[in-house]
Amino acid sequence: MLETRFPRFPGDIGNATTFDFPVRHKVVKGASGDRAVKVDLTLLDSFIEAGKELEGEGVRAITTSAGFLSIFQNVMAEALDVPVFTSSLLQIPMIRKILKPNKRIGIIASNKNMLDEKHLSPVGIEDMGALIIEGMENEPVWRKRLEYTPADLASLSTLRTEVEQAVVRICSRMVQTNRDVGAIVFECTNLPPFSKAVQEATGRPVFDIVTLTKLVHNALEPGCYRGYM
Repeated sequence: MLETRFPRFPGDIGNATTFDFPVRHKVVKGASGDRAVKVDLTLLDSFIEAGKELEGEGVRAITTSAGFLSIFQNVMAEALDVPVFTSSLLQIPMIRKILKPNKRIGIIASNKNMLDEKHLSPVGIEDMGALIIEGMENEPVWRKRLEYTPADLASLSTLRTEVEQAVVRICSRMVQTNRDVGAIVFECTNLPPFSKAVQEATGRPVFDIVTLTKLVHNALEPGCYRGYM
């Protein structure tokens, strides 16, 4: 986990109620949102150390709370002994295979100006032409939420509604402008609380860090199927 103070709504990877299975959060000291977005490479050792601590505590898979940390994917996977998936962007090669060849994938990033090949190549993305990238950086409410803390309980419901409206607006505009967008991927781990609203507004499947986390969990803990033939 990044070291942040802003509220994390249900659906955010930093909110334990997002999942119906046990999760454990470990904060990486000094790993601010700004350092993660700019991919401060000096953070790598701290994330590996946190991952090893989690391994020692018995966790069976490890993710992060910043999609931009895809740049650490290969090194962290090599350093740790449990499955590591640093970013929702890991799903893109799979999504390319399930869409028609003439369809593109829309990525919503916390800041589109900071997302480029150095984040995409480590997770197996080579064809930038198959992507449309939009960002939340110009939405005032997206920046406003960073000023809140969990103590601002009375106004959090209003804040959530305003953020959801902004996310839906960005995504709807993207698919209206680019009708060939066949699926949407949220880079930012703070966006999944709004996946349902975006799917309903756009008609496109929405992939995020929660869909990926649930996929990994289901592989580690397959369902027990009982019934009658």
